[in-house]
Amino acid sequence: MKKLYTLIFLLVSTFVFAKDVDVNYAMRVAKHFYMQNSTASEAVTLKLVYECRTPKNVGAAIDDKPIYYVFDVNGLNSFVMVSAEDLVTPILGYSTESYFPINNVNQEAQKWFENYKAQIIYVKENVHSTTEEITAKWKNYYENIPVIQSAGRGIQAVNPLCQTKWNQAPNENGACPYSNLYNERCVTGCVATAMAQIMKFWNYPTQGVGSHSYNDQNFGTQAANFGATTYNWAGMGNTLSSPNSDVATLMYHCGVAVEMSYGVGATGGSSAFVVASLSPGQACAEYAYKTYFGYDPNSLQGVSRDNYTDANWISLLKGELDAGRPIQYAGFGQGGGHTWVCDGYDQNNFFHQNWGWGGNSDGFFSVNNLDPTSLGAGGGTGGFNSRQQAVIGIKPANGGGGGGGTINQGGIALYAATTVSANPVQSGSSFSVYADIANSGSTNFTGNFAAAIFDHNGVFVRIIQEYTNQTAQAGYHYQVSFTDNNLDVIPGTYYLGIYYKNSTFDYSLINQNTFNNPVTFTVTGPANNIQMAGNTTLNPTAFTKGQAASVQAQIGNAGSGNWTGWISADLYKLDGTWVATFDEVQGSMNAQTAYNVTFNNSNLSVDPGSYLLAFFSTTNQQNYTLVYSQSFPNPVDVNVITPGLQPDQYEANNSEGASYGFNPSFNGNTASVQTTGSNMHIGSDYDYYTINLPSGTNYAITARVHDSNNSGNGQAYSNDVQFSYKVNGGSWSGTYDDVMGSQIGVQGGGTVTFFVADYFQGTVGSYLLDLQISRGANVGINEVSKDEISVYPNPASNKLFVNTTQNDGDYTLKIFNTTGAQVFEKNSAFNSNKIEVDISTLAQGIYNLQLQGKSGISNTKFTVK
Repeated sequence: MKKLYTLIFLLVSTFVFAKDVDVNYAMRVAKHFYMQNSTASEAVTLKLVYECRTPKNVGAAIDDKPIYYVFDVNGLNSFVMVSAEDLVTPILGYSTESYFPINNVNQEAQKWFENYKAQIIYVKENVHSTTEEITAKWKNYYENIPVIQSAGRGIQAVNPLCQTKWNQAPNENGACPYSNLYNERCVTGCVATAMAQIMKFWNYPTQGVGSHSYNDQNFGTQAANFGATTYNWAGMGNTLSSPNSDVATLMYHCGVAVEMSYGVGATGGSSAFVVASLSPGQACAEYAYKTYFGYDPNSLQGVSRDNYTDANWISLLKGELDAGRPIQYAGFGQGGGHTWVCDGYDQNNFFHQNWGWGGNSDGFFSVNNLDPTSLGAGGGTGGFNSRQQAVIGIKPANGGGGGGGTINQGGIALYAATTVSANPVQSGSSFSVYADIANSGSTNFTGNFAAAIFDHNGVFVRIIQEYTNQTAQAGYHYQVSFTDNNLDVIPGTYYLGIYYKNSTFDYSLINQNTFNNPVTFTVTGPANNIQMAGNTTLNPTAFTKGQAASVQAQIGNAGSGNWTGWISADLYKLDGTWVATFDEVQGSMNAQTAYNVTFNNSNLSVDPGSYLLAFFSTTNQQNYTLVYSQSFPNPVDVNVITPGLQPDQYEANNSEGASYGFNPSFNGNTASVQTTGSNMHIGSDYDYYTINLPSGTNYAITARVHDSNNSGNGQAYSNDVQFSYKVNGGSWSGTYDDVMGSQIGVQGGGTVTFFVADYFQGTVGSYLLDLQISRGANVGINEVSKDEISVYPNPASNKLFVNTTQNDGDYTLKIFNTTGAQVFEKNSAFNSNKIEVDISTLAQGIYNLQLQGKSGISNTKFTVK
């Protein structure tokens, strides 16, 4: 089997000391590892193709040092990645199926590689010994001694379940919104791509459930009629070399189901949420699977790694994969969040990740907790280890799937063709639909039947009539009429479908058999001599709320006499509800003459969304008649978008080198720094801020962000963000969502750099970074090392012991969960260097421990098992 493994472990210390690994030593290790793990019989020739090094000016001891090496194998699609630090596991990853994509690494995989870089830099700065197991691996690979797996490791494996190698563009996004600004379609988004690949694995459903629409702030109303769509699984190839409309439909429907915030790749792409418990609203992948695609609501759930120990998390994932169910996985690094498919594992507990980038870097990776803060506070990760999430239990309801399953609502189907009382029908008149519905199943069906109208974009307009709590006996058919006595809809062409639902699922289109369902029909306006004489031009093509817009329409007088009156341009919701008058123009028209009529609005005040713009004529400003159109559309579609954010005052601070600097002004021994007016103005915007602290004293910083997910100051913000930090050019911390559970300590002054990124990559909007700073000789949180504070056992269950160099005076010990909430506090006096803590009431998970005494505050992490 061709695999890409990543095998990095940072374990407890023994007495083996560090040294850098030079390229020749690493090449020999790589060669022997590859020989032991490849079935290839040919001689192995390696070539160095990439060397990752530490930045310059990050500290004299580690300036410009090698971090890891990548070796090409035999000039083929194979590589081995080796650490340049012997305190960590020697092999970071390898592949026998692809070359190392130096210049084209997908965003998800690159975060994992950045994670390795961050960990190794942390180890070089802070750790001085490693385990005998890691030392033995280095020795065995160097001397070509076969490495024997540790006793007790599982031998079961699950080969990758998903065979698809789909991407976000260009062959998958043919149904996504088109950006006139960038002259390209938006990408599908990682949430939609992961969902689509999992549903393709099941080939389920054949037909969706219900419908949904929402307003995208940049592209107007997005809509999908899931219940009227048949998904052509057979037409969806595992790999795509050209645009595929079946895949595009599925991808777009997944995007609508999660209310994707669409964007092109250059602006950060398209984004949405995954797990319901961590989403600001209802729309997310977890909800969409169950609601619109008929996946089992009893088994499907979103879970967060923060609530599990490493062993329990791995057991949970393996249980899903053993049952043959792919997992939608999500992680959040410094640059925002991504989601992908986890669909297999090997004998070493490495899990196969399908990144959703056309197969780029797909392979096996460790999902163990790689965060080096497990060795002490101050470490961090730029990868996806922070706040990992997963949607598990993804399987069709009622045992469907595996070749085009359907949502089981009984054997309901059309028995004859659907007809209407009139086509075309004039708006405002009575309208009836006649259907013949059969139950060809073996059991009676109880549920609802309805006739519903959708517009040409799939947006729901109205229900003609609905019958609730009806029983259709098995083996019988029923003639049903649906009537609307006042079909008050805007003229145009519509889809009319016959739907049914039971108590479990929303409406689905009734099986058409050999008949059409839905059918199309046309609604006309009243007769009018004032008629459309040409196409309508919008300027700009998409209107912006609060800005000026104009419309030019060609309108003529087809009558035999001259006409004097007013032409009104009005905005309607897509269901025909009147919203506002855009403009009204007074004038005269000679008989049999057409005119260019211009409508202006200097400050468009309607909310962002998609609308219909309709033209009406009147001679008295009381009775308005729709301008008749036989050849040219009236109404026309109009999108109103949100005004684009302007760059904030801190730009351009999109890189660490361009970080915006603050020099806090102290009032006594306290200061406050806030990024008033800060925002992510485009999807690719990142923000860096550096706090400059004068030397000569110690500092403690309490940090948080106020955002759309958690605002603690009573103000409203429009973006959900996260942040990380580094002290004096050291390693980046882990990422924090809103509130830190501890303080940042700076001994003797220096710099603290903050990196703020959107929670899911690609979103835009406002936020506030809020820093409260104190100073003084006894202020500041010591950078934690094993000499200052340590805990054991770790993981622990009932009791935890804290060793510390502080042993004089009183102390306060606090414990915080991963959301920053305090869950424990103990106040006492030191009577030795060891503190016993009762943790029997704490739930399983990862916690931050803070110990404050006379000499300062120290922090560390521990796990409750």
